[in-house]
Amino acid sequence: MEKSCTCDWRFAEDHLPRENSKTDRDLLGAMIKLSRAQVNSWRLSKNHLAERALKRDMPRVVSDACGLQAQVLSGAALSLSARVDNITMQDVEDALWKHWTLVKTWAMRGTLHLLSSYSLPTYVAALKTRHDLHGEKISYRIGPGPEDKKYEITKAEQEQITKAIDNALDQHTLTREELAHEIVKGTKLRPILQSHLLSGFGSLLQQAAHQGSLIFGPSQGAKVTFTRPDQWLGRQDQLSSEQALRTLLRQFYSTYGPATFEDFAHWWGVSAPEAKPLEQLIAGELEQVEFDHQPSKILSHDVDQIYSIDEAQSIRLVPAGTRTSCSTIPESSSSHKHTGPESSDKSRETPRYY
Repeated sequence: MEKSCTCDWRFAEDHLPRENSKTDRDLLGAMIKLSRAQVNSWRLSKNHLAERALKRDMPRVVSDACGLQAQVLSGAALSLSARVDNITMQDVEDALWKHWTLVKTWAMRGTLHLLSSYSLPTYVAALKTRHDLHGEKISYRIGPGPEDKKYEITKAEQEQITKAIDNALDQHTLTREELAHEIVKGTKLRPILQSHLLSGFGSLLQQAAHQGSLIFGPSQGAKVTFTRPDQWLGRQDQLSSEQALRTLLRQFYSTYGPATFEDFAHWWGVSAPEAKPLEQLIAGELEQVEFDHQPSKILSHDVDQIYSIDEAQSIRLVPAGTRTSCSTIPESSSSHKHTGPESSDKSRETPRYY
C-alpha cells in the first residue's frame, strides 16, 4: 500500500472581568492582564490534561503538545495516557509501527520525541536551521552522567556520516550496530569517530535525524532500528525553514503561552540571543500581556479564548521526565492544583519543557 503524509499547516494576580472582550480592552486602552487561574486552565486545556481526547485524535494531541519526550517509550505512552482516553502501550506502538501516524526521532534539544507523522516535515525543516548555527566544528557528548566527555566533529565529517546513513538506509531498516558498521565502511572517519559510532551512543546520528534522513523503526527484541522517513511514511510535503519555524512558533505560543522568547529558546534548545530573532517571524501575530507582573506574549487570536475558558476542575498528572506542561502556581499555594514541575520561589513562574 502506498503511504503518504501531508503536512498540517495549523500545525499573575490581577484579573480583568471575562466579559471584557479584546476589542473593549483596546478601546479602553487597558493593559491585558492574565491571572494564574486563567493561564493554568488554558495550558491544561491546550495540553489535553483538563479533558482527555479520543483515541483517534492521538496524533493531534502529540502535535498540540509540541511533541512528547520519548527517551523511554513507556514514559511517552504514560504521558499520552494522561491526555488520551482509554489507550494502552500497544495502541502507541501500533500508531508508530502499524498505522504510521506517529514517529520517534531526535528533535528539539537533541532529545528523543514522539511527533505526529504529519508534523515531521515541519520539525525537520525547522531543525535544519540548527545546523547553520554551528561553526566549522560541532560539539557532542559520549557517555551518560557527570563523567561523560565532550568531543568535536567537523561539519565535513558530520556531512559524511549523514550521507552514509541516507545510503545505508535506502530500502533497509537497520539496527544501531548494523547502521554503525555501514557508516564506518562507507566513510573515512577518524578512529575516534568510528569508535563512538560503534559504541552504541546516538550523538553522531542526531544530525541525520535533523536533516530528515533517519527516524526510529520497529525494535527487534531489545535492539532499536532505524529507517528513512521518506520510505517509511511515503511522500511528504516540503516546507521552507522559515515557514516551518513560523508554524512551530505559533504552536508553541498557542500551547504554552503566555511565554517569552527565552521560554522558546529553552524548549527549542538554543540560546536566548539566537531565539529572539526567531520570535520576530510571528511578531505581528503576538500580543503583549501582563502575567505575574511580568511582560509575556501570546497569540492575539487566543486572548479572548483565554478570558472565556472554563476553569479546570481536575487534572491528570504527567510522569516525571515526560512532563511537557507546567505549573505557574507557587508551592505555597496549597489551595490550587499542580501539574508539571514543582514551582520555585521565583517571582515569576516560567514554563519548563522536558
